[in-house]
Amino acid sequence: MLNFSAICPHPPIIVPTIGRPSDLEKVKKTILAMEALSQDFAKKAPKTVVLISPHLPQNFNSFLVISSPLLFGHFYNFGDFSTELIFKNNLDFLEKLKISCQKEKISLSEIQEKELDHGTLVPLYFLSQHFPNFKLVPLAFSFQDVLTHFLFGQILQKVIEKEKDSFALIASGDLSHCLTPEAPGGFSEKGREFDEKIVNFL
Repeated sequence: MLNFSAICPHPPIIVPTIGRPSDLEKVKKTILAMEALSQDFAKKAPKTVVLISPHLPQNFNSFLVISSPLLFGHFYNFGDFSTELIFKNNLDFLEKLKISCQKEKISLSEIQEKELDHGTLVPLYFLSQHFPNFKLVPLAFSFQDVLTHFLFGQILQKVIEKEKDSFALIASGDLSHCLTPEAPGGFSEKGREFDEKIVNFL
């Protein structure tokens, strides 16, 4: 059953061991929100977290799941050499998801990658602060059409709802990344419009 869900940001600078004091002050509201979310997460104590990240490897014609039994990650690339996270995969759930996708002719590919991306790790850093004992299923979306994604979401929901143990679904979200000339996507006048539209939808 699904007992927790959230959409989370994933800029590494919100991690206290990464962001400089000036950075941490700028994103203080985001950090406080993630800490509050972590408290809510711990109260629900889900047995498994299904996390969808935009920074996992992606396949144009297939959804993707990491099927390595053990998953780990760190923030070495961001100057933090002390934080390491380790999770077990829920392979039993993964097998049920694969079977359901096959029945509905939705393509789901597997990779054996063990190291997690920052889009997965930043939300997990906060969520695991007060309740670290959960299994993890990392998922990536595809470049297929909206209807295919909607059908995959329905399959995911059905498989989760059949489970006796509690599940959390976490979407690690991106915004435009193009509000300033220094941004990863460069500057675009439509960036702010896009970001505001997402916030309004939420």
